[in-house]
Amino acid sequence: ACPNAAIVLIAGNHDPAARLEAPRALFDFIHVVSIGVISREQDELNLRHHLIPLYDELGQLRASILALPYPRAADLPLGSSVTQGSPLVEAVRVLYRDAIQTVRRQNSAHPLILTGHLHIAGGLESEGAERRILIGGEHAAPSDIFPDDVAYVALGHLHRPQSVGRANIR
Repeated sequence: ACPNAAIVLIAGNHDPAARLEAPRALFDFIHVVSIGVISREQDELNLRHHLIPLYDELGQLRASILALPYPRAADLPLGSSVTQGSPLVEAVRVLYRDAIQTVRRQNSAHPLILTGHLHIAGGLESEGAERRILIGGEHAAPSDIFPDDVAYVALGHLHRPQSVGRANIR
């Protein structure tokens, strides 16, 4: 019914990340993108793995999805300099900042949609449904880790529809 629709799966904190990666060739055949882990090439985000173009019904590129799964400890950049606050939250901030900069160096003309499986400060938890997921109890990243000029942020983890921080972060 929607041949140009993009179907993107990202791993959450309960998902077996490697298992979501395993059927990639089969998923490619049916035009589904499944991202379980953060992939890098030469210390930079592998855009062939994480950047999904969105086309209109005429086949024109209209936007892109930067699909990032739940950031495991191994995915986070090491040695972020933090003067105050959580080093883990700062590492998540650096992960998104670097990923977005990589995209913009190569593809800045179209709207950018981000994904993430994160607990964002100010988000309303469903009773008994979510766990605080960042290591060491530092569980909530601020919404300002997402730049104002991104078109939309599609978050996982909080199990109820809501805007968090800004109307385009959901």
